[in-house]
Amino acid sequence: MASPSKKTKTSSLSTAGIDISRFNKLMQSNDAPLDEELKVLRQITADAQCITSPMHRVPIEIKKLIFNACMQTPRNSSDFECLNTREPPWVLTQVCGDWRTIAENAHELWSHITLDFDKECGLTDDQRVQNNLFLLNLRIVRAQHINQMTGNVYNRFVTTKGSHDVSSNPLFQTILQTAAYWKSLVVSLPMSSFSAWSASRPSFPCLERLKADLDGHDGIIRLRPQITDVFEVAPKLVEVTNRGFKLTFHSDTAIPSWYSTLSTYKCSFSYKVVDELRHLPNLQTLSLACYSHIDVAPVTLPCVSYLQLTTAPKGEVADFITTYKQLRLPGLTHVELMFPLFEVVFLQGSAGLPSIPISSISLPPISNTVTHLEIAEYRSTKGDLRKGISYSLTSSVVSRTYPPHSATIPP
Repeated sequence: MASPSKKTKTSSLSTAGIDISRFNKLMQSNDAPLDEELKVLRQITADAQCITSPMHRVPIEIKKLIFNACMQTPRNSSDFECLNTREPPWVLTQVCGDWRTIAENAHELWSHITLDFDKECGLTDDQRVQNNLFLLNLRIVRAQHINQMTGNVYNRFVTTKGSHDVSSNPLFQTILQTAAYWKSLVVSLPMSSFSAWSASRPSFPCLERLKADLDGHDGIIRLRPQITDVFEVAPKLVEVTNRGFKLTFHSDTAIPSWYSTLSTYKCSFSYKVVDELRHLPNLQTLSLACYSHIDVAPVTLPCVSYLQLTTAPKGEVADFITTYKQLRLPGLTHVELMFPLFEVVFLQGSAGLPSIPISSISLPPISNTVTHLEIAEYRSTKGDLRKGISYSLTSSVVSRTYPPHSATIPP
């Protein structure tokens, strides 16, 4: 092909020069609004810095406290789905680099681990098991903290719930391996899960509070010992809430050491619980469900100062008498009586204590050592308080207080 003539090249260069000149004018015409928009953006940035700059100066420890406070309101931290990355504390790591660094190193945010196998369907989904295991292990690592003074690993607060056997679930097996670091445990599982748990016989050297419930079983009278000795090794245990089973022992030498140091014991639907109390000499706070028939001798608990008695949902108010008569509490100062139905009872107490119309029977005399008496009604379905009466007592009645929605008491 013949090369273009000199005239053609000159014409092309001239046209290109015109195009360049036109583009320069077009760019200049666009610069003015762009400069104005840039000024607006700079002003917005400056205004934002006035707000965010003080937050940058807030110490990291204060930010951790703010994060913890936000985790606790409006819902308790245990209500959040533990492995849902769209809920706290995971979401805190997705805001910015500063928040991510703080959240990842705030072990308190990750220490509450809840595995609700009924509520969170993904925990039993085989297709998500690997991802769930990764998130659980990551949460366990972030919850770790070594106290520089004591050398102790930061304790965890664990909740495990389920109405079906989860003993073979990888998540349950993984969290069980961290039992040595648990400070608080809420467990509601069927008998089969407890049986498998007992086989591993974990120790709980840091456990202080335990709430145990054998889900879906009515009374647990014929439990095998290997199921009920799950929590035998827990030397620091001070508070136990026991629903559904009785701890059984082969002999007096098999009684766990924490029985002698336990200070708070709450029990409902336990078989012959009064007889079990003989092994708890240092109790200070006691909460019991009442029964119509107790075929054991009365028990003396010299250290108990607070007593709560609750009639069972299907029980009768008269069960108070039976249970109260089985207890010898010389140091008792506070009594709380919980009724499922508000009837008329006449409590006849120490000198100066008037009759209180609450139910249709007469309870035994309240001890002269009692200085505070509270009577309340609860809903039998959820145990929620509906209304109550609170009395402060000495040798005579010194004051009466009526909580919100309390019953009307004649003078």
